[in-house]
Amino acid sequence: MHDIKRFFIILTIALITSGCTELENAPYISDGTPPGQVSNIEIQTVPGGAYITYKLPNDPDLLYVKGIYEIREGEIAEQRASLYNDTLKIVGYGDTGEKKVKIISVDRGENESAPVEVTFRPETPSVHTTFATMNMIPDFGGVQYSWINENNASMAFILMARDSSGLRFPFETVYSAVDSGKYTLRGFGPVEREFGVVIRDRWENYSDTMLMALTPLF
Repeated sequence: MHDIKRFFIILTIALITSGCTELENAPYISDGTPPGQVSNIEIQTVPGGAYITYKLPNDPDLLYVKGIYEIREGEIAEQRASLYNDTLKIVGYGDTGEKKVKIISVDRGENESAPVEVTFRPETPSVHTTFATMNMIPDFGGVQYSWINENNASMAFILMARDSSGLRFPFETVYSAVDSGKYTLRGFGPVEREFGVVIRDRWENYSDTMLMALTPLF
């Protein structure tokens, strides 16, 4: 008798478990209705971008929120934030001109809300603020470059010099994200020549070019 009862208990548990598994694995069927728009938008500008905070729409099938913007003329960028987040990080601008971002809610069926457009002016990008701190001085067999990168942004420092024929071209590229950097370009005799540097960030934004006539130390 106990064995029969035990059999029915096991069978019941198996049926319940099987039913739950089928529900969990059932494909999502979109209702075809776009989610609502984000609201209560607040903007905090940062170098080369902004943090956009918002209130999520009350939609049970909301999946994520995306921001679409033109990083430069003809080049579109996109940033996404999941339904567990309420902030979009917009990055990559190379200047402080007025920018526009379209914020769109997307549900599990890839239905999109009507966009909410926001405008702002980003703070000066790190590629330019770092360039403003660049310094070059003669060093033994070359030139020492130094800079201050307050935001620890990842950047490439393209070091240039004129060769013996008088042509100027890149000699070396240094990658750095430290807040205070220093590097010496060596391999030159004690003869005056023109040295230079230009900085590039990860979004292909460039600084101006700094050029100086210097004589490396013997």
